[in-house]
Amino acid sequence: MIINKYFFVLIFTIFILYILYTLSKHLNLLDLPENRKVHNKPTPFVGGLIIFFSIIFSSILFEYNYFFNYLIYTSSLIIIIGLIDDKYNLSPYTRLFFQFTTSFIMFGSGLIISNLGQYEFVGLINLYIFSYLFTAFSIVLLINAFNFIDGIDGLCGGMFVTSLILILVFSFFEIGNSIFYYSFINNLILITVIFLIFNIFSNRLKIFLGDSGSMLLGLLLGWLIVYYTSEEKNFHPVLALWVISYPIYDFLTVFSRRLFYERKNPMLSDKFHFHHLLLRIFSSHKKVALILNIFAICFGIFGLIIYKYFGSIICLISFILILFLYNLLYYKLFNIQKKHKISYSK
Repeated sequence: MIINKYFFVLIFTIFILYILYTLSKHLNLLDLPENRKVHNKPTPFVGGLIIFFSIIFSSILFEYNYFFNYLIYTSSLIIIIGLIDDKYNLSPYTRLFFQFTTSFIMFGSGLIISNLGQYEFVGLINLYIFSYLFTAFSIVLLINAFNFIDGIDGLCGGMFVTSLILILVFSFFEIGNSIFYYSFINNLILITVIFLIFNIFSNRLKIFLGDSGSMLLGLLLGWLIVYYTSEEKNFHPVLALWVISYPIYDFLTVFSRRLFYERKNPMLSDKFHFHHLLLRIFSSHKKVALILNIFAICFGIFGLIIYKYFGSIICLISFILILFLYNLLYYKLFNIQKKHKISYSK
């Protein structure tokens, strides 16, 4: 019976994908080529809508608990703002306002990050009055981190699936729950994989996530991590960093480079994310997305091994150390490409 429900979700996702792809041209929901983008023809940015409507459909079949339903319907605000941004290019500050607003609305679910977990020599790190502020900033950071990495085919959606798989892996090794216990995550993986097939491999029905999609994925993943490290207590909060290692590394590196190295608005887009640097080397979206997702999986498994054998404090230090090494590699490639003015291969 469970398998039949997943099959209906699959069929609905393909159906709504075809419908929205067809409507996108009539409604002018198209991502047009421009200087800061790497595609060369108008492409529908309805991926976020496809994922959102498919999640709603899955909620009817699977009867999720109160928190998941609250998350689904609250995320409609991000979808709306994202679509407006895709079509009319809102200012970064307007996007931030609505991202924080969505996070504040989610507090109505009763879930926040109240502590950062137990650490050797330190004990339990409680956030006390900073819980709500820390939670909101964490969610908004992840929303923008996923928006940052949505620059090549398959990367943002693929990283979302990778992160969900890491949640399942961490939960299995920490408390031993079967994969079938996580129907919401399973449906997210199924729906996003269907999107990725058309995003990466299809020419006739090619679609993009758009800002609505990338922000939706960041929002969903952020609150899922809060849920499984707080409410469900599936794994230690320090492992949450390893669930989202690459998006966080990219966001912190690019944000700091724009702000401190180039002294410009850190929210203004450019073509010098790590995936852009790799794209100039490999000249293939598929290769770059695959490489970065493999790295993310390796980071996650590495983090789990360090946590299991050396404890939470060493796990945290390891995350920071890899961030430092990532920065060294990033700036090495960045300076080389800036110096030689390497451009994209067409």
